[in-house]
Amino acid sequence: MSKYRVSYLILGNVFVISTDYLDLLQNQINHIAKFCYSEPSFEDCDNDNQILIEYIEEQRMFLKYKKLIESSNTRIICTFENEYHMEALVDSEECYMQLPDKYIVRKLSNQHYIVIGDGIRNTTKYVFRLIREIIVRLEENSGKLFMHGTSLVTDGHGICILGNEGSGKTTYFSKLLSAGKSSIISNDRTFLYLNGAAKMDYFPIPVVYKLGSIENNAFLKKHVLASGKYHLPKSFKEGRTSFPIPLADVPTFFPDTTFQQTSTLDMVIFSKIDFERSLCFESRLLSNKDAIKLMHETCFTPIDYESLRKPWIYPRHTSDYELEREASRSIEKIVSSVLVYLVRFGKDIHDEELYTKTKQLLEG
Repeated sequence: MSKYRVSYLILGNVFVISTDYLDLLQNQINHIAKFCYSEPSFEDCDNDNQILIEYIEEQRMFLKYKKLIESSNTRIICTFENEYHMEALVDSEECYMQLPDKYIVRKLSNQHYIVIGDGIRNTTKYVFRLIREIIVRLEENSGKLFMHGTSLVTDGHGICILGNEGSGKTTYFSKLLSAGKSSIISNDRTFLYLNGAAKMDYFPIPVVYKLGSIENNAFLKKHVLASGKYHLPKSFKEGRTSFPIPLADVPTFFPDTTFQQTSTLDMVIFSKIDFERSLCFESRLLSNKDAIKLMHETCFTPIDYESLRKPWIYPRHTSDYELEREASRSIEKIVSSVLVYLVRFGKDIHDEELYTKTKQLLEG
């Protein structure tokens, strides 16, 4: 039985075999998720609940499949914000080529994919576009909700901070990490679901910080701005763009902080950062009706309205309409089982004060 050196994600059943460029792939995994090494057999991928992705950087193979795709009947599909793929059937095998032509995906089955890079540039980052797509569909098919939220466990309490872009989720999250014993689950995207109780689960994505969030946190300021570890672009230093921090790095910034894949959900916070009243903290326990409305506004199942992430390579088991109905039922049950608060907080509120007031909300 052949053995392969495998680099794979901790989350779920997705793992990646790299036939080349293993170091680059490892760096990319480190950038978005935890990683480890193992040597399972290739035949293990026959399990229906397991996804195998092979990654190859080889120009001749890329050019061969590019020619086959372009000579087949094709259609152009939008798969993500400003991202398109050319879809074709090549010898009964579904193939997708990103436009412009940077990589090709051969879909051998719903459980087995081969990603072919063009052999000219590092295309490992595109492997993770595929991985994230598959993970979202796997989790949605199992009844989980893809949410615009940040999740963590603080002093044993599971907290999910929901909100649209600019609402202060990452700032709130970082302040809690600064002040208490915490476990990071996920940042900016997370899964919520019901399994007896309300739960939250991890999605592999970097922690994207704005300059203001880093400048207002002593730990981030020390480890990101002052350490010299990161090559921070001028646009970030001028406050015009955000900067992604490898998720695997974040626990090293804060004391008593670790990773955790899943947790019971005890409280949902809809955050609103206040830039004018920089030290304020105001909270309001939401009615079920108001909480359900806000949950729907931050739920990306079935439609990811922010990144325009569209299902393309991995099948959904049900229609958008059925998924939306199931999502509505799940949201109602989650809201009825946990505390849901709207919190307005100042950008300069002390970490310890925000942490203490958040604990008071948990205590009712």
